[in-house]
Amino acid sequence: MHRFCKYLALGLIFILMGFGGTLGLAYAQCALVVLPDESLQEAIDKASLGATLCLESGVWREKLEIKAKTLLLKGVGKEETILDGLRFENVPCCVNGITVKENSQLSLENLSIRNFTANGISVSDTSRLQLLNVYIFRNENGIRTQGSAHLEVDSSQIVGNRGVGILAAGSTQTTLQNALVAENGIGGLLAIDKADVFIQDSEITENRGTGVATSSLFNNLINFEGGARVLVENSRIFKNKQGLYVEYYAELEVKNSEIFENTLNGVTVERLGLLSLVNNKIYANGAYGLSVYSIDSLAKCQGNKIEDNGNGSAGGNFSSNEAQQKCA
Repeated sequence: MHRFCKYLALGLIFILMGFGGTLGLAYAQCALVVLPDESLQEAIDKASLGATLCLESGVWREKLEIKAKTLLLKGVGKEETILDGLRFENVPCCVNGITVKENSQLSLENLSIRNFTANGISVSDTSRLQLLNVYIFRNENGIRTQGSAHLEVDSSQIVGNRGVGILAAGSTQTTLQNALVAENGIGGLLAIDKADVFIQDSEITENRGTGVATSSLFNNLINFEGGARVLVENSRIFKNKQGLYVEYYAELEVKNSEIFENTLNGVTVERLGLLSLVNNKIYANGAYGLSVYSIDSLAKCQGNKIEDNGNGSAGGNFSSNEAQQKCA
């Protein structure tokens, strides 16, 4: 999991211009103030490299494309500044709220993205995206990363999307810090192919599928050279249908976290997955606290409290005596 240390450097890439104490001071730092009755896409197209566009309170009913740009879009607040896709609900194919591509660097602050028929945000190629105090909800998927993109999510919420909250694919790198991923229809976060994901000080909860799942399986093909990697640290995974899941050469490492009150298993390792558990509390899950397909998949298990799981004959703390012995 050594690649996760690279995430610490991601924040240095994004240089954010802060607001002052009042709106007047804030606007003095803006290249342009955009009003709700003005086209945000036109403002983006005209903006110079590294510009800050300040968005007033209101709703923009348009989709955006960021192509070969470096920009900061800064709203008044996530309840006041909204990008809305409801006008596209009858469009035959899929519409992203914001598409970030062609080596763009985009920062979003203090705004919401809702009601798009594809992804709230799609980021691809080698583009970089940073979110601070952003609310993404009621889209098909919240965020999708592809190619070699970088995503950094800080103090933001990805909630109530119909599919997956965050879908990390390709060779992308994703960091979640102080994030909430909740109430999404298929699952909270899915890392596939060779994606790297670091989740810290976050909550993954009440997703109708798995809270966090990782696999090298992509389009029904297995990447035998190694799959996605997910590190979860100082976080809470709870009240999902299933807590954490890893399979097919993917790697999952969980440290200093709580996994509890998930309907099925707290942590599941299926065939060819690799799991490390260090200093976690896994309790009150409906089936097994830890379900391991093969003891060879359990790379490390130390300092954990795995107790009070299973609410019937189909559950318990461990699905395998070998796993219990290794975690003792």
